[in-house]
Amino acid sequence: MGIPRHIVLADTDAEAIRIAERAYRVGLKDMELLWNHNGMKLPLGLPPDIGPLLQARSAFAGTVTGFENFLKDQITATGTIYIVCDVAFGDLTPEESMRTTRLLAE
Repeated sequence: MGIPRHIVLADTDAEAIRIAERAYRVGLKDMELLWNHNGMKLPLGLPPDIGPLLQARSAFAGTVTGFENFLKDQITATGTIYIVCDVAFGDLTPEESMRTTRLLAE
């Protein structure tokens, strides 16, 4: 079983959270666009900001060290054999996405 997670890595937790909050809001607005245009609500039940997802450990924004702990927790809690790291969502810049990718690789 695999699980998808929004992932943003940066040098500090505060920087990663700031970036993730901004990008998530834009991404959610994009997902809702056609639903709202047709008078419907997006059926996924996603929160309006990323905070609840971070608290529920359904997304991660922070440092590499924090991500290592997050990854261990996710494997233990879910029994997953892989995690799809969504590192390009919302309005993340190519540089922000590549930084997360680079930090994951290192």
